[in-house]
Amino acid sequence: MRINTGETKMQVGVDQQFHFITSARQLDIDEKTIEISDDIVVDGTISYTGRLFQVSGNISFHAERVCDRCLANYTEHMVIPFDEVYQEDTAEKKEEDAIEFEGTFIDLTMVVREMLIMADFSKALCNEDCKGLCLKCGTNLNEQDCQCDRHIIDPRLAALQSFFDNDKD
Repeated sequence: MRINTGETKMQVGVDQQFHFITSARQLDIDEKTIEISDDIVVDGTISYTGRLFQVSGNISFHAERVCDRCLANYTEHMVIPFDEVYQEDTAEKKEEDAIEFEGTFIDLTMVVREMLIMADFSKALCNEDCKGLCLKCGTNLNEQDCQCDRHIIDPRLAALQSFFDNDKD
């Protein structure tokens, strides 16, 4: 995933688009990190400011996930935005946050790999209305309802339950 900066450098302030297709295997991403089911698409733009190259875009892919509530497998379309600043290694004034590159090509491979590994995949829900599993019998409540009494009382507040039971009489 290399971007040729030669043409971009001749057109200061002009956005040029790029498009790459890669795979988790090509990026050396372990399936234990995230299971990607198909190609990884990287789309974005590059522009030259006169000193720095601004590279921004999106990494999109489909991930195989397990719902945190009901434990069902599902596929989720994910998009990770990125925005990086690059500068040539020969630049006189070094920018602190800029990534240096050598020659006329910017290689996005490591940036894309790091973005995929560092992305927050903490909340996995098959859908926003997922009901989860019954705490008593383990039935997937999205598929069917069970007859279990799912009313659970916090043990610290159990003494107050008798107050409400007396109120019903």
